[in-house]
Amino acid sequence: MNNIILNHDRVNFNEIEKVVFGIVCEAGLSIVKGLMENLDEELFNSRDKKKYRYKFKTQKTIQTVMGDLTFQRRYYIDKHTREGICLLDNILDLDTIGRTSLNLVERIIDNAVDNSYRESARKIENTTVTKVSHQTIKNKVDFVGTAIEKLENVRVEKYLNNELKGEKESKILFEEKDGVFLRIQGKKHKQELKLAKVYEGWRKYNESYHTVGTCYYAGYEGTEAFDSIINSGIAEVYNEDGIQYIILNGDGASWISAETENSLNKIYQLDLFHIYQKANRKIKNKEARKKIKKLLKKKKYAETIEKLKEFIDKETDEKAKEELKEVFNYYNNNFDALIRYQDKKDIFLPQPPDGIEFKGLGTMESSIRNVLVLRMKNNGTAWSISGANHMSKLLCLKHSGDLHEQLKKILKNSKVVDFIDINKMIIDKLNESKRTISDEVKILLKQQKKPTKYNENIQSSILYGQGKVTRMQQILKGLSTFDFMSKIL
Repeated sequence: MNNIILNHDRVNFNEIEKVVFGIVCEAGLSIVKGLMENLDEELFNSRDKKKYRYKFKTQKTIQTVMGDLTFQRRYYIDKHTREGICLLDNILDLDTIGRTSLNLVERIIDNAVDNSYRESARKIENTTVTKVSHQTIKNKVDFVGTAIEKLENVRVEKYLNNELKGEKESKILFEEKDGVFLRIQGKKHKQELKLAKVYEGWRKYNESYHTVGTCYYAGYEGTEAFDSIINSGIAEVYNEDGIQYIILNGDGASWISAETENSLNKIYQLDLFHIYQKANRKIKNKEARKKIKKLLKKKKYAETIEKLKEFIDKETDEKAKEELKEVFNYYNNNFDALIRYQDKKDIFLPQPPDGIEFKGLGTMESSIRNVLVLRMKNNGTAWSISGANHMSKLLCLKHSGDLHEQLKKILKNSKVVDFIDINKMIIDKLNESKRTISDEVKILLKQQKKPTKYNENIQSSILYGQGKVTRMQQILKGLSTFDFMSKIL
């Protein structure tokens, strides 16, 4: 060590630290190699010779945080199954991705969710005694991302089969959706990557509020598949029977509000930021813009629509008129969603749990930036669809707070499952549901034709807007729309 230092004209602490770190890692590899080969010797001597027949020694190299670990271990044949096995690998649960240890994979993923692949490779080289290329890091990200997708698909299958029974209790959940447009390799136009955030409410820490029980979901899946990923995540954690409402906040995009059309306990509202943003961007006249924003602030939505009509009729500039029409259509087409969930007359909000508050929604702009944009946009990166999908799912795990906790579980469990075509599964379930509802509606209509005795003094009402959604509630809700009847009959 002294010779190393004395041979340099000038040294500093960082250089000494690197040299010592390398020496320690080299010694560590030697110790681990000796331990593993000694254990392999003991397994050789103590094995069940009637079951395991020794064949030969084989060399294995594992890429670790200490550098490349190369060691010898024995290979056997199981006389009963005729399968080959290395007892050392089996007893140590020697699990790797390719030839990379899980500890190193975890270090790689930890860097990759914060830095470009090239920068991650540089950081790995500077903080470990191993070298990995940026392509190797990308490959590991894709491997882990694929593992997450496989487990998501398995979860969706269980959800559609009604096999998920979460235990956590929450009468209300809040859900926000938005998207970010990313450059896609080989594509002329950017494509929107979806992001959803689910949480239980807000808790105050010092002088600021933070969402409670936050979980993120992202991906390029289609609308139905993406909603199933979110809903299966909810069902895995929460007791669905206890959820009265899920308050959904979005910017008016059809993929966001689509599932609320036939859902009784999902309450949709337009995101307040986008409500005002539309007015700020499209109403050029300052006085007109001020009046519209004032009406919105006072929650006079019908008057807002009428005032916009008035402005459109008076406007002489064709471009300004078209922009006013765009604002009018946005508010008019989403009129019910302008009303804040706290102000809706047809829902009855329970009291929030101790320590939690129910506030106005609108956290997605910052979530989009923190979860996706900082890593995936504005740095010149062009993604493949699969690459963006994989990275987004890792970023969701990180910002949901359990990346390290879940990583080993994901890698282990994903090995025993195959990919499931959830789009086909959703279509099959939808067709099955339509057939079931159709049969039930036909029975219901047939019963209506039968003469019944009744007491004209007895009055009753049918409630289908509260609590857990039953099959009968779905039918009654569906009967109120001609479109529903035309599809199932």
